[in-house]
Amino acid sequence: MKKIIILLCCILFLIYCRNTKSNEYSKFHQKLLSILVEVPEQEKNHLVLYLSEGMCADCISKELQNIQEHTEATKNLIIIGAFQNQRHFLSTINIIKSDFTKIHILIDKTNKSDAIYENQELQYLIYDSKNKKIISWFYPISQDKNRTIKYFKELNMK
Repeated sequence: MKKIIILLCCILFLIYCRNTKSNEYSKFHQKLLSILVEVPEQEKNHLVLYLSEGMCADCISKELQNIQEHTEATKNLIIIGAFQNQRHFLSTINIIKSDFTKIHILIDKTNKSDAIYENQELQYLIYDSKNKKIISWFYPISQDKNRTIKYFKELNMK
């Protein structure tokens, strides 16, 4: 009987953790959407890269290099960064050539009400500015550059 109760408690705990995590992602993506609705409407979808200063610097650098090397897939790029100050954010994204067309949006992390931006993973989103919605998201793996390149190639086909 004890084993059944322990098993049920474990199952309920796992379900709770799963729902909490997906709810956090849902709230996070809703917050991003509230920022993205200000972006001017375009025919083509935007590729959005979300990053913050708490993320691995090498991971950010690798993704910015991937973006620079695959400009066809990333020409409608928006970079959203959650940083303590704009200077740090701009110095982080300056790896990309200055003539590379991009929109960058700073989320001020000093505002404690925006704690939802903490502990999020580096990720790409596809934002449909015409219908004002996030279509999909993609989480790159820093050790697997080919995965991101494959993702960029799939974007070119759409």
